[in-house]
Amino acid sequence: MRNRYTSNDVVFMATGQFEHLTDTECYVFSHIAFFACQQIPYNRTFKQTTKAICNKVAYSPNAVRNAIRSLIEKEFLKKVNKPVIPKEERFTYYDDIAHHLTIGNHEYAKRFAKSLQRALLETKSKHKGIGGRDITFFPVNVGRLHHEADIDAVSGNQSKHVHKTLILHAYLYHNHKWNLEKGRNKLSRSVSFLSGMLKWSQNTVRRLINSLNAFAALEYIYADNAVRITSMSALIRLKSMTGKLRTTLKKKITSAPSSDGVMLRREQSAANSRTQTPAEAAAFLKQYQQRT
Repeated sequence: MRNRYTSNDVVFMATGQFEHLTDTECYVFSHIAFFACQQIPYNRTFKQTTKAICNKVAYSPNAVRNAIRSLIEKEFLKKVNKPVIPKEERFTYYDDIAHHLTIGNHEYAKRFAKSLQRALLETKSKHKGIGGRDITFFPVNVGRLHHEADIDAVSGNQSKHVHKTLILHAYLYHNHKWNLEKGRNKLSRSVSFLSGMLKWSQNTVRRLINSLNAFAALEYIYADNAVRITSMSALIRLKSMTGKLRTTLKKKITSAPSSDGVMLRREQSAANSRTQTPAEAAAFLKQYQQRT
């Protein structure tokens, strides 16, 4: 049972993370880095139990422990010595069961923590952009993972898909909002670009875009091998995903079809309603070539 709940909980991610970390590691590292990057009030030390991390990022205890172990091996995190408190002075044994972690020696991890610290300081300052950050963050709404109406959407094999969906939505939503502020009404990204940036397969990216469209969080046009985002909204509801996830994207109709084109499609539709022999298929293709 969670001690605290809010659907607005977020973790801050950056695209460069995915060159080094898995999705699970990105979620866990982003959560831990929020505390470990701040001198005040956390003394650059993260101190929480495995259960507390699970409550934040909606992964199993084993997944969280494995992620922390891997992050330490990759030098994104390192352990901090636990304070030694005499038994007679103890009021709680929380320190015994909590992880004590700080940012490790990996160059990107240090850049991430430094930029995140500056970003957090900017939120408290009247002077924006004074920190000179070299990493741009986008908030991933992990609070949706714990919404009572969405629990069925993150159970079992759907968990990986939902976690990825939140990441892609956060990235696109942040960039779409930035474009609107700069007077640009549309955001275009190719599937291959998103695949390379996030280190996911192109089929995975297509499934995620279709899921966001089904969640009414994204409207898009697929043309010229690029996804053009026409509108985006906050991800309010994660519907349970049933059935086969589609890997094809709906394409834009660029011009009105001619009368011949309409007739050909009707003929093709009628022909496809029954099984065609090779001869019939060849005849249809020849007829189409003659008309075009």
